[in-house]
Amino acid sequence: MKRLLTLFVIVALVLVATLALPAMVAAVPVTTVYDQDEAGWKAAVGTWLTEDFADATLNTGLSVVTDNGLVQAASGCLATSNVWWDRLIPGSATTTWTFDVPITAFGGNWDLGGPGGPGTGIAVEINGSWVPVGEIDSDVECKFWGFVSDTAFTQVRFIAGTDPQGWAETYELDNMVYSAHTNGYIIGGGIVEPALVASSSVVQPFSDFDGVLLAAAGAIVLGFWYARRRGLLRRNS
Repeated sequence: MKRLLTLFVIVALVLVATLALPAMVAAVPVTTVYDQDEAGWKAAVGTWLTEDFADATLNTGLSVVTDNGLVQAASGCLATSNVWWDRLIPGSATTTWTFDVPITAFGGNWDLGGPGGPGTGIAVEINGSWVPVGEIDSDVECKFWGFVSDTAFTQVRFIAGTDPQGWAETYELDNMVYSAHTNGYIIGGGIVEPALVASSSVVQPFSDFDGVLLAAAGAIVLGFWYARRRGLLRRNS
């Protein structure tokens, strides 16, 4: 009897280990970059939110951690408005944007060649584990650059790129756009205010790992039922 029970437990544990491993491994995002193709990005996204940096107060649900960045008047070709000004330095100065609601698309109008001249370019990474997305060329001036991911993410990080022209990258960014997904619907494009996006509840789907646990529990229950039916288990008198 004990051997049979041990066998059932072992089978259940093997089932959990076999099925849970692929469920627990994080998916590597597949991204599509839209370099100087704002129309293509918007067509792919459909609807979006915009941070125009009109003042130092960011959209609700959007925050930033930066070593050098700030909102100020533009000094380059984006001179019609306030912009996000920043300087990225290899190995030291970075900028990370965080979104309360997971997003699948990000972009903006960039000026890397104007402020300070061409530098290292900007390497863009996502997901907290810092999966590389692509690099914005150091000579980009007043051009759109963005990307769309097949996997939702909550962070975008800028670090100095690999162009050897400079020791750092000083850039300006305006009209930063992103697509927020809540409850299976895309919200943005001026249709819904950012505050509503931040307050929307995100429904967590039934995960693969939840299914694995239920399958294992079912196997154990079925094992005990079978053992009792065959008379291998007896109730205490």
